[in-house]
Amino acid sequence: MGGCTRILRSHLSLPRPWYRSFSSTASSPTPTPGTPYAKLTIGVPKEIWHDEKRVAIVPAVVTKLVKKGFTVNIEENAGTLANFTNKAYEEAGAKVTNVNEAFQSDIILKVRPTLEQEVSKLKNEGTLISFLYPAQNKTLIEKLAAKKINAFAMDCIPRISRAQAFDALSSMANVAGYRAVIEAAAHFPRFFSVRSKIGIEIFIGIESGTGPDSAVEPELTSKTRPRSQSKLTEKSDNIGDEGIHVYGSEAGGTFE
Repeated sequence: MGGCTRILRSHLSLPRPWYRSFSSTASSPTPTPGTPYAKLTIGVPKEIWHDEKRVAIVPAVVTKLVKKGFTVNIEENAGTLANFTNKAYEEAGAKVTNVNEAFQSDIILKVRPTLEQEVSKLKNEGTLISFLYPAQNKTLIEKLAAKKINAFAMDCIPRISRAQAFDALSSMANVAGYRAVIEAAAHFPRFFSVRSKIGIEIFIGIESGTGPDSAVEPELTSKTRPRSQSKLTEKSDNIGDEGIHVYGSEAGGTFE
């Protein structure tokens, strides 16, 4: 063949197990375990703490929950003191119910910790999302555990970037800071405007587990000289406040 070597190509296919694994038809996705949103109910009872005017969710949030498939049960007049009418909730897609039906929902949303008369109304093995303060309310936690309640304490959620959307402590501290300026202005014996050089002299902020900047910042913009409890974090030094010593002990929602 003129010194040339003839190379014969074999047409026999070699066994390739990996080929079969890639070429096989994809199986159907494994269903995610759990209960569909459409089968879950969310209950929002009216807050019964003395002078409590807040409500767990507003009509705008109800619209988002209903869109996802949840059934939202709002106790009658739950948002009246916060200027949210029953009609506003109904227009958002919620169902206005009585207190018992609201508490028998799968998920309960509250602002204040549940009281003794409210715990008995909770659904066994249900879910409760609220401020709880477990270290101060051990008896409440034991009662919730006895009913196998899945309790989420909003006050115990860490203040980290990942959980920023769930940080209810800072938002409440921010509201308290602005409200403090309004309350002080109501008791101020003289008239003053935004451009006035007369301002509230001192604002005292006591640490309650969240960053001091949320409560003190409104006072900085209102020409006050904020002072804060000495145990506040180092961040308070960066916003212009002055540390003071406060002697006393905190018990529940009061300061002695």
